[in-house]
Amino acid sequence: MAMREDSDRLYFAFNTNLSQNGLFERYAWDSRISYGDFFLNFANPSSFDDANGQLYAIHFNDNDNFFRGMEWGLYENVQAGELVLSNANAGVLYGDGSLQQTQAVIEAEGGSVSYGDLASDTDYLDLTQAAPTMIQTGTKIGDIDTLDADALATLQLDFGYFNATGTETFGFSVERDLLPSTEFIAHLFIDSGNEGIALQGNLGGSPSWADPGKKIPEPGSVVGLGLVGLLMWRWRQIAQATL
Repeated sequence: MAMREDSDRLYFAFNTNLSQNGLFERYAWDSRISYGDFFLNFANPSSFDDANGQLYAIHFNDNDNFFRGMEWGLYENVQAGELVLSNANAGVLYGDGSLQQTQAVIEAEGGSVSYGDLASDTDYLDLTQAAPTMIQTGTKIGDIDTLDADALATLQLDFGYFNATGTETFGFSVERDLLPSTEFIAHLFIDSGNEGIALQGNLGGSPSWADPGKKIPEPGSVVGLGLVGLLMWRWRQIAQATL
């Protein structure tokens, strides 16, 4: 995940192995696995649940729009929810659909779990619940400009901060004045809850909760969603075995 700020715009970019359009998956609610909404928590950077209802979020693709009917853009006063258990057969692999169940599957496949700037045992998210992936309610306050890899290349983003090596790069920008000048945590999950990434930042200085010795991501630093291919393969193998 990348962030860059200037006087007029705030830019976010993602380096991943899953395209913005997602991939076909017949077991999913709308036959597609793609990205959820992008959440920004300025209200309480120590607890997502405590901030729920006071969140900002960006809706940037058409996944699940057939039942939500949402316009692309920036939303405020957002109540977040999850789509994980709405995807048919999602529970075949992940049991109760919780983050801790997902972590167990990844570790069983020989992987290790982290959420970028959040550790796998983070208290920020409730690991006993499914990942919060979608806007349930909120008020649109602004539009977004979508950015492809060529447009993002002109921003001179640093893809080395989190060793991002994804094959897909996309992003968007919003008006800077629409968001507060304070510390925040941003996160994005794919809508099945299998993969997610979080970034700690501050639009006004160094976060109060940052470790003094920890390098805070500079504007333009990026982390990728790197295990998407493995998890999609494993998800399909288990689901097909139930037919």
